[in-house]
Amino acid sequence: MLKRSFLQAERWESLGKPLIQDETDGLSRAKRPRTLPDTRIIQRSSEVPPVQKALIIDSFENEMTLREDVDVPLELDDYDILVKNSYVGLNHFDWKTKKYKFCIYSFPWINGRESSGVVVKLGKKVSTKDFPLNCKVFLASTSYRNIQTSTFQEYTVFDSRLVWKVPSTVPVLDVEERTKYSPGFDLSAFAGTGVSLVTAGCSLSYFLDFDNLTSLNGNKKCLVIWGGSTSIGHFLIQLAKYSNAFEKIIAVAGLQSTAHLKTLGADEVIDRFETEDNIIEKLLETCSNKVEYAIDLASKDSAKILMKVMQKSVQASEKKIVCVSGTPSDEDSYDGIAVETINIKKFHENIEFGKSFVRYTSELFGEKKLKLQRNIKLIDDKDSFDDRIKRGLKDLEEQKYKGTKIVVKI
Repeated sequence: MLKRSFLQAERWESLGKPLIQDETDGLSRAKRPRTLPDTRIIQRSSEVPPVQKALIIDSFENEMTLREDVDVPLELDDYDILVKNSYVGLNHFDWKTKKYKFCIYSFPWINGRESSGVVVKLGKKVSTKDFPLNCKVFLASTSYRNIQTSTFQEYTVFDSRLVWKVPSTVPVLDVEERTKYSPGFDLSAFAGTGVSLVTAGCSLSYFLDFDNLTSLNGNKKCLVIWGGSTSIGHFLIQLAKYSNAFEKIIAVAGLQSTAHLKTLGADEVIDRFETEDNIIEKLLETCSNKVEYAIDLASKDSAKILMKVMQKSVQASEKKIVCVSGTPSDEDSYDGIAVETINIKKFHENIEFGKSFVRYTSELFGEKKLKLQRNIKLIDDKDSFDDRIKRGLKDLEEQKYKGTKIVVKI
């Protein structure tokens, strides 16, 4: 007889629930109060099983393993939905956390930050009008401490107010930068969208309010994005363009991406392979000595170059940089520059921001404005999903597919 085990979600720990040891195999689980079932809860598909497969981290040293007896969360908070994952997107965060031993708070653990799939269960305050059973969705899990929201498992729980419904059609760019439309029901195309989209939105939120974009129409500034050809840059340029809040959008990237980035909305592209002095000179010239806003997606070194540009921007009335890939250690030596470190957890911790961002970007998808990434490597062979994920993470770490989003079928 199969012994069942339990994976304890971090939110129970954060609520101060006492932990007990499951004598079957030592995995922690929470002792929950017994209550009568609430008959108002729950719209759910009849096919939701009690247990699921998940890719488990049981130590920093051991290889990740597949477990087939992980409990499916059947008790949902009011606004939660349960999503049956069809595809997951892979991110560097997924392999770095294990290798460098951070953001894994207990064992066993489950990683995975984004996915696409279908809704199979609703919390009692989720309307079936908004999320009919079996509707197609995609999500970005920024709740790192709650493994129920992780995606390297068959089922994921997330707040419905922070989940996107997959649009019926979506524009993509072909290799000749021509817009064409792909069916929105292709869930693999959306599995790797959430994290990049949310990171782009959180970065821009330091400069604008997605609920009140007209407030900046009379005070537009130049925005420089270092790393324009990255997956985050792909959405960042588009969001900046459609906000109509910036005088110019300048991307620093390889020149081979120039046509693509201008199609997305960049006004100019500066070659990242130029010398530091040449990059500084060209940015100042392009922005008329007024580089006021910058977002760095690359490294501490590139962030430092952008701060030097801003320091030389004598015409700038305000100077602010958002660092996504690390803040220079000598940031305090740059007087007059506000240095912000990206906080992607803002997406779920500030529910009003998260809701407004999902609403705004859903409108852009509905208007066929936001374009998806065109370079996707789909791993959907006959191996088990844990082997596919591990192989994809290895490819990601070794940079086998540069400039390409890796998506794995569950």
